[in-house]
Amino acid sequence: MSMNATEKFLAGLKSNDLLLKLTWDEWLAIEAPYSATQLTTADAWIRYQRNGYDWDMHGTLYTPEKETDPRRAFVFFHGGAGSEKIMDLTPDGRPGLARVLASQGFKVLALTYPGHYPVGGVWKQPIAERHPIYLKDRDLSQEEISDRNLKCTFNVILQGAGLLTDEYFAGREIIAFGHSTGGPIWPSRCLPLRSQGTISSGRKLPLSEPMPGVIKTVLVSG
Repeated sequence: MSMNATEKFLAGLKSNDLLLKLTWDEWLAIEAPYSATQLTTADAWIRYQRNGYDWDMHGTLYTPEKETDPRRAFVFFHGGAGSEKIMDLTPDGRPGLARVLASQGFKVLALTYPGHYPVGGVWKQPIAERHPIYLKDRDLSQEEISDRNLKCTFNVILQGAGLLTDEYFAGREIIAFGHSTGGPIWPSRCLPLRSQGTISSGRKLPLSEPMPGVIKTVLVSG
């Protein structure tokens, strides 16, 4: 007897394989395990110092009306050219992963790397005319932006991520999710989170160094 999409997904999570393969139709057919609940969102900002500069980092905090498991929370990292907005809505207008998990009763913090988040969250300039916005309340010279581009390293990102996570999720076990470049960011740089595990999507994780807590890579095709 063939398994339905939910049964296939659950069986894959119990297997020893790190790669779980699903078709797009199977992925969409997976049923949510919990009853949906209402949620609210709020801006989360932090300013901190690293590599000789102040940096601003933004996140969106998703809070369910009723929590399924108050011991745990999720922290999301976007891809190299994106922002936390990819976790809010999908390109075809469906609720993004952050909204889905929050509606299932889990607190979620979706982060945007320094420079990637314009005030208000939406870029008004065409791509060719955009410059990183490293401080939300001050215009920077092109010379300083160029220098910051060299100094906005993984450690800058991870320091901000750790500070925001500690502010909102202190004492909780953290499950981190990274899309594309976000997948290997924190395992490869020892993110200061109390992480219980990590899930990645969109690219292979580097295997040159041990990465504790990797749960599963899901490959969706079709």
